[in-house]
Amino acid sequence: MFGQHNVHFSFQTKFYSMQTAYKTLISLLILSLIFSSNLSAQTNAGVLIKGRILNESGDPLAYASVFLRKTGDTLPSKVTQTNNKGAFEIFTSNKRGDFVITVKMIGYKPAVSSPFIITGSSTINIPDISMQLLQQSLKDVKVAGTKPLIEQSGQKLIVNVENSVLAAGGNALDVLGRSPGVDADKDGNITLNGKPGVTVMINDKPTYLSPAQLATLLRSTTANSIQSIEILTNPSAKYEAAGTGGIINIKLKKNVQEGTHVTVIAGAGYGHSLKNNESITITQKVKKFNWLGSFNHFDDKFRDDLDIFRTLVDNTGTTTHLSQYSVTNDAIHTNSYRLEGSYDLSKKNTLGMQVSGYFNTEEQPATITTYIGSSGDIKADSFQNTYSTVNLSYKNFSANVNDVFHFDSAGQSLALDMDYRTYSNNSAGQFNTYFFQPNGSMAEGPYFLRDQTPSTINIFAVKADYIKPLSKTLTLEAGAKHSDVSTDNILNDQVLENGVYVNDSLLSNHFIHKEKIDAAYTNFSWTFPHGSLQAGVRSEYTTTFSNLVGHNNEVSGHYLDFFPSVSYSHISKNKNQLGFSYSRRIDRPSYADLNPFIFYLDQYAYQKGNPFLKPQYSNNFEAHYSLKRIFFTAAYTYINNFISTIVLTDFSTKASFQTNLNLTNQSSMRFAIIAPYTATKWWRGNVSVNGIYFHYRADSLLGANFTTGKFSYLLRTTQTFSVSSANKIEFFGSYTSPIAANIFVLRPVYYFDCGYSHSFTKGSIKLSLNDIFNTRQNMASSTYQSIYNYTSKHESRIIRLTFTYNLGNTKINVAHHNGGATEESNRVNGSN
Repeated sequence: MFGQHNVHFSFQTKFYSMQTAYKTLISLLILSLIFSSNLSAQTNAGVLIKGRILNESGDPLAYASVFLRKTGDTLPSKVTQTNNKGAFEIFTSNKRGDFVITVKMIGYKPAVSSPFIITGSSTINIPDISMQLLQQSLKDVKVAGTKPLIEQSGQKLIVNVENSVLAAGGNALDVLGRSPGVDADKDGNITLNGKPGVTVMINDKPTYLSPAQLATLLRSTTANSIQSIEILTNPSAKYEAAGTGGIINIKLKKNVQEGTHVTVIAGAGYGHSLKNNESITITQKVKKFNWLGSFNHFDDKFRDDLDIFRTLVDNTGTTTHLSQYSVTNDAIHTNSYRLEGSYDLSKKNTLGMQVSGYFNTEEQPATITTYIGSSGDIKADSFQNTYSTVNLSYKNFSANVNDVFHFDSAGQSLALDMDYRTYSNNSAGQFNTYFFQPNGSMAEGPYFLRDQTPSTINIFAVKADYIKPLSKTLTLEAGAKHSDVSTDNILNDQVLENGVYVNDSLLSNHFIHKEKIDAAYTNFSWTFPHGSLQAGVRSEYTTTFSNLVGHNNEVSGHYLDFFPSVSYSHISKNKNQLGFSYSRRIDRPSYADLNPFIFYLDQYAYQKGNPFLKPQYSNNFEAHYSLKRIFFTAAYTYINNFISTIVLTDFSTKASFQTNLNLTNQSSMRFAIIAPYTATKWWRGNVSVNGIYFHYRADSLLGANFTTGKFSYLLRTTQTFSVSSANKIEFFGSYTSPIAANIFVLRPVYYFDCGYSHSFTKGSIKLSLNDIFNTRQNMASSTYQSIYNYTSKHESRIIRLTFTYNLGNTKINVAHHNGGATEESNRVNGSN
């Protein structure tokens, strides 16, 4: 049975199951190759036109626009782009006559091929086309038109960030938070259409980071380096199966001009305190060698306010009211670096490497006041103050080696990746609690607690991806991957007794977790004159082992899963699109969620992990339709073993604790409308509406059945005003209605941002104000077990000034490569 956990299986049973799994995978691959051999023998009527675009030095030009035009016509009949090797292919059917290829690219003179004749079914190889540089500077180049802010391409929703005013001086976290259906908070927790479990990628490669680390990376990624954001709710089998919420792919701007390019960014902001960020990026291309080096520094001080009000009624009918007020003044200092390069060993082979990492620190001084009483008024029977200071440090080192082989000009290729990553996280906390009578006198002696939580995580991964065009319209993709993850977590707690800190054996723990995943996939893509079809399957075999050392609490298991996907897209003659898709996906628990350690905020609030968490599985169905520039979507998702973050009550201690549990299922039905428009030449806008119904069910939550559901909606709008070619103003507004989240109902959230951008030849200056009216806060309530209400207010009204300056060649790019450690690092927790 797929997804079934097994505890303490013998080695023979595991070995037999593994043999069965691999035999199944090998059989699938053999069948797919036999199937592909039969399909490759088929032919399709039409003409395949192939060629390359080069610069004056004979180097390939990537992402040049290529137009197929019939002689005498003013409009092209086909349009495409060159790949990173400067090559292009255009397939056309039912075409006869004299044609030419026209090529355009910013910074170059347009180029035209010699005329050629299309007579029937054949392959036409166009001689290399050379493009000449323009003599004028970039400030003299005018772009005749721009892409729409939002467009649909097959199964992808594309946000063209380079056309947004906030792309001048902002960062990737800002951009994501303003994309349709996407919500991104300060901690890097990202939801897509209200659903968590989102995989974030950069240039088609996973970012491999936990939410906290992902937030750091996205803050360090300048928005003006982003070309577009691709949103995939039902990815194909070639993608990692992880991510029940879907995939967000950040595409960076690319070009391959000779020379050196330096970008310097400096910014300052103010909310409750001063903030600053600085970064420098150097890129260079010399013939066959590409390299990039970057360093980013970020200092941020902010305030978090948390208010929790609870009413408890125990088995005896005794009522207790607790009111907690917490203020945290957080200071974060991040430093990240990246060095990557690639070398063309030949025209068909590129070797790449990358070294990256970060060394960050964080201080979290907090004050928590708790009032305890038998009545609900402001009078309390007692109260306590907890003063805490937590110092954290995070270190990461990552190395990647990759090689890409291009076997022929038809597109057959093999990509190999090897990754090693290590994380070292340390936390040292001091918690001092003082107890008081209602009149303010001391009730009893203080309670002093301190802890140290060192942890290490090591990830090794290797993968291979193969692409084989079987015909002019059919392509086979196949691949395999192996990953090996080990985590080691220690929690040492000491209590002050008679002036000496002594170890508390009840709180101290040592947790070890190991996991291996072996995966393989096969995917077919078929294109035809008015649409496309893709179908594939991915298989992943997972083995796990967890051990709470010294507690006889070992959990082991293994499971084999298959993840099919299929999608169909049709484009009508009037360019409207209709598509359907299905995929099955998985989210494995994060390593921190499996860790059973107890982390205290004070005597009445703590959080703990759950080593018995199971993976959650989703079945995702979607239909979409585009009418001109208006996009309609309808979707249904069913998640089994839904992993839910939940707050429960321990009535013996009157403490609330946060943990993660598997609910029986979660289902959702969603519709979305996205309507971009152009009001005038100087006013562009976009309005999006997302409506979604969430339903949660647990057959045995604390021994009782639980079910809840609620309809909610998200409204967003972006308005851009071009005051002049160099000056733009942008407004953004968002409203989220009340929404159900397991036992909680989240209150409405709304906020407004605005920004001003001035661009000049070598850079830009941007002034922005986030959350103009200071209304962005999270509020929730629950009546499960106890009456529970909380309000969380993160510092959100911030004014920022950002300066960007470019030196050297402004049209240069390095081929980015992020390796093969897929989603493993996404499950690394930022603090332990």
